[in-house]
Amino acid sequence: MKGIFNRILFVVALFLAAGQVNADGLRVVRSSVFPGMGQLGDDQKVRGLVYMVGEIALLTMTVEEVARSNSYARATEYLKIQYNYFDSTTEQHAITRNKWMEASDKSKQAQLMSLGLAAASAGWWAWNIIDALLFAPAGSDDISVITNIRDNLAVTTDGRQTGLSYRINF
Repeated sequence: MKGIFNRILFVVALFLAAGQVNADGLRVVRSSVFPGMGQLGDDQKVRGLVYMVGEIALLTMTVEEVARSNSYARATEYLKIQYNYFDSTTEQHAITRNKWMEASDKSKQAQLMSLGLAAASAGWWAWNIIDALLFAPAGSDDISVITNIRDNLAVTTDGRQTGLSYRINF
C-alpha cells in the first residue's frame, strides 16, 4: 500500500514540476487530501459537504468498531485465563466457557465489521477522487487531466519489450 501511495505522489509531483496541473489536477489533489475538498474548491458546496460528512461518518464508525473489537478481544483473553486457572466447579467452568465463546464470537464479528467499514471508507475516498476528476463543473477548465494523459501517453515497443511512455513538455 505504501508503494502505491508513493507512486501516486511521484506522478502528482511530475505534473506539478512540468506545470501541467490544471484545474482538474488541483481538484484531484485537493480531493486526495480529504474527500470533498476538491468539490468545495469548485464551489460545489453540497457535493463537497456530502463527501466530507460521509467520510467522517465512515471513519468514526470504523474507529468505534475497532475499539469494540479490541474490547471484546481483551474480554476473551480475561475469560480464557479465568477459565483455565481460577474456576473450580464444573458449573463455573461451563458459565465461564460460554461467556468466553460469546466474547470470542463478538470479537470476530467486530473485526469483520471494522474491515468492511474500512473498505467502505477507502471506496468512498476513491469515488470522491474519481468524482473530482470526471464530474467537474462545466466550463471549469478547457483541458482535462484525462485529455492531457491521453495526448501524452504512448505505448512503446522495441520488439522484445512493451511499455508505457509519458511525454512531459517544459
